[in-house]
Amino acid sequence: MELAQEARELGCWAVEEMGVPVAARAPESTLRRLCLGQGADIWAYILQHVHSQRTVKKIRGNLLWYGHQDSPQVRQKLELEAAVTRLRAEIQELDQSLELMERDTEAQDMAMEQARQHTQDTQRRALLLRAQAGAMQRQQHRLRDPMQRLQNQLRRLQDMERKAKVDVTFGSLTSAALGLEPVVLRDVRTACTLRAQFLQNLLLPQAKRGSLPTPHDDHFGTSYQQWLSSVETLLTNHPPGHVLAALEHLAAEREAEIRSLCSGDGLGDTEISRRAGGLWVCWSPSGAPS
Repeated sequence: MELAQEARELGCWAVEEMGVPVAARAPESTLRRLCLGQGADIWAYILQHVHSQRTVKKIRGNLLWYGHQDSPQVRQKLELEAAVTRLRAEIQELDQSLELMERDTEAQDMAMEQARQHTQDTQRRALLLRAQAGAMQRQQHRLRDPMQRLQNQLRRLQDMERKAKVDVTFGSLTSAALGLEPVVLRDVRTACTLRAQFLQNLLLPQAKRGSLPTPHDDHFGTSYQQWLSSVETLLTNHPPGHVLAALEHLAAEREAEIRSLCSGDGLGDTEISRRAGGLWVCWSPSGAPS
């Protein structure tokens, strides 16, 4: 077993150290014979001490290197070189850390700038919204009274519409004084009475003094305002159809009274109709002076 090992080592030495081609290497049996007897010690010495020039240079370099490393100056130099290498690595790592920190700082600065712009935009929007809210509140305050008037008018119109759907019965002309008359008829009667008083206050001074009173006269102005207030209340509280029906009923009552009064005087129907027509014009609210 040892002989075969020695023969293989000898073959490898011949190829690697002496440069013998593999094809020209001696057979293993020949190498075994060379390692028999005293040849074994010889070849063992040769394998250990005889090398090619390349191997010798390598061995010398290794010897010089290890010897060089044993020098204090060399060790110090190596330590310094190792320290420099370590410091360079640390510096490179610090540079990378600084670069990352600069990037993070730049990103934070950009984020802060965007946040500042967003805050400014939000503040501007808030100011605009507050200004718009103030304008809307002022506009709402200005529209509050007109809106209230419109709502009141709408309620009056709705109430008037409901009232207009109700039929008003005035009763017969002969029994009108015996029962309760509708409110619209009473209000129309009051307005007509006030109009008659106003016309009396307007015409009687003219007949006595020959001059018309002015609206600044106390008695004239009071009767005029009373009549206007009664007409406004009448038109506000009652539908136009009810007011017209009440006027027609009141005119029919007056016509019946005229016929009753004039029948004793022997007046004809034409004269009675003429006087009734004049009475209707006198009682009609449209005949009021402007």
